[in-house]
Amino acid sequence: MHDEVAQHVLRAPLAFFHTNPTGRILNRFSKDQGTADDHLPQVAFDATQSLFLVAGNPPLTPPHAHCPL
Repeated sequence: MHDEVAQHVLRAPLAFFHTNPTGRILNRFSKDQGTADDHLPQVAFDATQSLFLVAGNPPLTPPHAHCPL
């Protein structure tokens, strides 16, 4: 994500840099990265918990119920 945002900023037209001070660009960039860093542990925990819930539940039907004899 960091590389993608950096590429977009670096490829912005020159007019963007004339209308936005460097400090504002850096503050926004660091704020967005900080927000992603703050939410990452909770999202990773939720994803892991969901994975274990799905993997730990047995199927509702027995395996032979899908194969007619």
